[in-house]
Amino acid sequence: MIPIAFLMGWSGIAQSEAPSHGGLDQESYREDQFYIGLNYNVLSNVPTEVAVRGISGGLSFGFIRDMPLVSKGNLAIGLGGGFSFDRYGQNIKISTSPDSGANTFEILTSPSAIDQNRLSVVALEVPLELRWRTSTLETYKFWRIYSGIKWSYSLWNQAYFKGTEQSVSLTDLSGMDPSQFYYTLSLGYGTFNAQLQYGLGTFFSQATEAESAATIGITPIKIGMVFYLL
Repeated sequence: MIPIAFLMGWSGIAQSEAPSHGGLDQESYREDQFYIGLNYNVLSNVPTEVAVRGISGGLSFGFIRDMPLVSKGNLAIGLGGGFSFDRYGQNIKISTSPDSGANTFEILTSPSAIDQNRLSVVALEVPLELRWRTSTLETYKFWRIYSGIKWSYSLWNQAYFKGTEQSVSLTDLSGMDPSQFYYTLSLGYGTFNAQLQYGLGTFFSQATEAESAATIGITPIKIGMVFYLL
């Protein structure tokens, strides 16, 4: 809780105190920003037996370059780059077939069969946003609505399972698509900004459950907060 409180305080100071602009006029006004996001992860495009279990959340951070579309500066395009770390706690056991070496998927419906089970992803991300806000060159607390597309590319992934009788740890999953696109929407006032990131694809486009042959898919949905630091 201490890092989050520190971040919120820092962000509030950054947006409420006007820095020196060196004589820039309204046409030079930009909202170049560092961002830090905290999110809760939900899984879509999975069988009904799949449930969130344990920690399922993520952290993202990066920088967005602001490119105004109008002279007032309150409508702009934002293009940036950053990194994200996400953990998806659930009851899908991912292992490897001893015959083919391909990933296999098994839904464990008994809670007692799972001590730990998670899918972790570290990714490079490139957000592209259409940005509207009520800010001006002198106003640093304002309403904002940022909407766009984010491209994410997995640099590292791991499926980890620990049960009563065995543990399995797999990295660089063979059936996982490293490239993902998200629809993003951020809105809020001042420090507090709600954010939705809705996956437009699936992690496992060809995956099926071992016994039922149901499509696994796994489309990530991230719901949380994003903090912009000027």
